[in-house]
Amino acid sequence: MDGLSLFGLFAVSAMLVFYALEHRSRWFVLAFAGACALGSLYGFLQGAWPFGIVEAIWCVVAGRRWWLKRGSRMKSTATENQPIACTLIEGDFRDRLAWIAELTRDALRSYERADLTLKLRYDPESVQRVQEMIRKERACCAFLTFEIREQADEVWLTIKAPEDARTTADALFEPFLPRKPEE
Repeated sequence: MDGLSLFGLFAVSAMLVFYALEHRSRWFVLAFAGACALGSLYGFLQGAWPFGIVEAIWCVVAGRRWWLKRGSRMKSTATENQPIACTLIEGDFRDRLAWIAELTRDALRSYERADLTLKLRYDPESVQRVQEMIRKERACCAFLTFEIREQADEVWLTIKAPEDARTTADALFEPFLPRKPEE
């Protein structure tokens, strides 16, 4: 097998793998777009220009899908158009809950709940982990709003749920609270 054939095998295999993983992260969508670009290059180098054109179109389509996902995940405030639902898939959701539970165990000092607002206070050493949690939660739960204030001796985090989430607010806020000891 010559170098061009190996390159084509790599490009098409990468397209298949990244396409299968797209649901896991928007970065796999971008990787799929890159693999399509490699597939397009392979098509043109091989002399199969229809294949090269089709793969170039797929590259543009996947790149646009990545860009749109990027834009929607950057929203950090609740809007009327945002569904009241987490966008994580089941395995990622379980991992996120475990990660938040660990942060809560390690660093949460106190909390208070008032209607659709949850106020959390963390150790100041945890500021980077709290910022990371906010970034992650904004990406998957864009309907929630997060406000962080760093104090000398505490990190204050306020999470607000929209009015449309009133019936599910308890469930939405529960992952951020300490676990109750089992009886």
